[in-house]
Amino acid sequence: QYLELADVYMITSKYEGMPLSMIEAMASGLPIVSANVGGIKDLITNEDNGYLFELSNIQNVYIALENLYNDELLWNKISKNNSLKAKNYDFDLMTEKYVDLYLKK
Repeated sequence: QYLELADVYMITSKYEGMPLSMIEAMASGLPIVSANVGGIKDLITNEDNGYLFELSNIQNVYIALENLYNDELLWNKISKNNSLKAKNYDFDLMTEKYVDLYLKK
C-alpha cells in the first residue's frame, strides 16, 4: 500500500544483506536508488533497474534522482526491469531453490 504512493525506493544504509523490502519495491515497479553495500549489488545494476552509489560520494544520489525524474523513458525502463527481475525472487521459486540446495550431496 505504501509502495504504491512512492516514486522511488531508496536505501542509504551502511550495511545490508539482501533486503526483502527492496525486492518488494522492485516487484512494485519502483526504481531503486541505493548505497552499494552488502548483497544489494547482486540486485541492482546501474541504469538497468536502479542506481547504486558509494557512501563516500553522496552527490551521486542527487544525480540518480535527477536522471529518474527528468527522463520518463528511463524511469519506465527501470520500472519494467524491476518488475521482471523481482520474479526471480518469488517465494515459491526461492523455496524450491533452497530445497534443491539442501538436498544436494
